[in-house]
Amino acid sequence: MITLHDRLATKWPSIPFIVAVSQHFALATVTLVIPRLVAQASNADAVTIENYVQLAMIALGIATLMQGWGWRGIGSGYLLPACYSGIYFAPAVAAATSHGLGAVAGLTIIAGITQVILSKALRYFRGVIPPDVSGVCIFIIGLGWGTLGLKLLFGASVGQIATDLGWVAGIVALASMVAASVWGGKSVRPMAVLIGMSVGCVTAALMYAAFKEQAFILPEPVFVWPRWPLSDVAFEGYYVS
Repeated sequence: MITLHDRLATKWPSIPFIVAVSQHFALATVTLVIPRLVAQASNADAVTIENYVQLAMIALGIATLMQGWGWRGIGSGYLLPACYSGIYFAPAVAAATSHGLGAVAGLTIIAGITQVILSKALRYFRGVIPPDVSGVCIFIIGLGWGTLGLKLLFGASVGQIATDLGWVAGIVALASMVAASVWGGKSVRPMAVLIGMSVGCVTAALMYAAFKEQAFILPEPVFVWPRWPLSDVAFEGYYVS
């Protein structure tokens, strides 16, 4: 049986490649919410947050190119679009809230160096690290994300303005993610977060058209060119909760 994918690959060989690349980058784009939330946690102004997200997008592009380079130990040589991981999200938010974006940069540098060093030796310790340790780590990461999600849903997060009906779009987005993850097919489940965010954004736009400021308070539009560095790198020796 010849599928539509096979027909496209035969007639236009580049189309399946473009579709696959677009899908990967769409999924990676979802993780841009991480640097934005980190910037908001530092109580940065709108211009700084915009700059931070712009630099985050540029960093994704550079990391993707380095991953595809595959030369002298730099990158795997495969097209693996970079994305932001939620593993360091809770410490990054804590550092941003306590000491600002400079401390986040310092934390990222130390974490990156540590990860590079451990990657060379981790193969020798796999036999003594039980799966339970990985399970506990994943549970802690999920717990942190769940706590933050509830705060964002009800407008209790740092740098967020709560409205009377803003939570409705969050509920719709969450329900869409759960539905796509549980009842979606194999091609739908990996895109559950993207689907949920898209449905939530459409819901938010419709609610704003109907209820205005009762649903959402739109920030002032900001257009700036990327500026680097935004702050000096800081290595703080203490944490203030």
